This record gives sequence, C-alpha cells and structure tokens, in this order.
Amino acid sequence: TASGDQEEYERQLAEQEKLLNQVEQQIAAAAAAKAAAEDGDGGASGFVWPCPASHRITSYFGPRSAPVPGASTDHKGIDIGAAGGSHIVAAAAGRVTTSAYSGSAGNYVVISHGNGVSTVYMHASALYVSEGEKVEQGQKIAAVGSTGFSTGPHLHFGVIVYGNYVNPLNYVR
Repeated sequence: TASGDQEEYERQLAEQEKLLNQVEQQIAAAAAAKAAAEDGDGGASGFVWPCPASHRITSYFGPRSAPVPGASTDHKGIDIGAAGGSHIVAAAAGRVTTSAYSGSAGNYVVISHGNGVSTVYMHASALYVSEGEKVEQGQKIAAVGSTGFSTGPHLHFGVIVYGNYVNPLNYVR
C-alpha cells in the first residue's frame, strides 16, 4: 500500500541518517583528535556567538520532535534561525578540519580549537574556508543557508568535546 511504502521509506531514511551521523561523528572525532595533537592550543571558554545577525534559537540541544521525516530526534546542537546569506563566524580561533557537503548536514564546516574541542556549523549556503586553514575568532567562515535536511535558513551550531556532542549554550557568550 502507499502508506506502507511511505512508512518503509521513512524507516530507511531514518536508518541512513543514523548511519551518516555515526560516520560524521567518527570523522569529526578523529579530525579533532588529530588537530588537538598538532595544535595543542585553544580551549573551551570564551566562544563568541556564531551568527551575529540573529540570536533566535529555533531548536535547542537534546531530545526533540523530528522537524522533517528521517531527521534526528536527538538534536546535537542548537539551530539559530537567520536570513539566508547572513554571516556565520568562527566561535573561536582554530584550524578547519572539514569544509564539505553531506546529505543531512548540507554544506558544513568543522573547526578544531585544540584540547579535544571542535565546533560544527551546518546547512550553509556558501563555505568561505578550506580544510587545513587556520581561522581567527569572529572570522567569517560561511553563510547561513538551508542545505541538507533543513526546513528553512538557519545555522545548526554544535560543540564536540573529545568526540561527544555537548550543549553549545554552555560555551558561547
């Protein structure tokens, strides 16, 4: 039946996103560990707000209802609603470990800040930095967009500490 096909499609989509999230976490953790070993600088305090144009949080860290079929119900960051094209800035100085595209995250950037701490910026319309590039706190790294699994223009901002996602609101000022 059509409803059975839809349910099977949504189940497969959710399974694929779960696997993709696991792979992305492993990649981010490995990149963070590598960069922390290379840099040894940075820290977890004093992060600036990553989207100066907006402080409107549309989805918080932790359990939530899936905004689109197949999206995660365990939200590993915060969503900041902003106009498409608004600047996304590095929350702290560090090294870009990933600047790429994925089906769920869309255009995204991962920055290692040393000491096992990385930040993740997802759903960008444009990326302004490349893998391996050093960035300064407040530097423009991307533009707000709605790429990947997204319901509208926003920044998904995440903080990873030694491979585990933590609440970003404990880090930004």
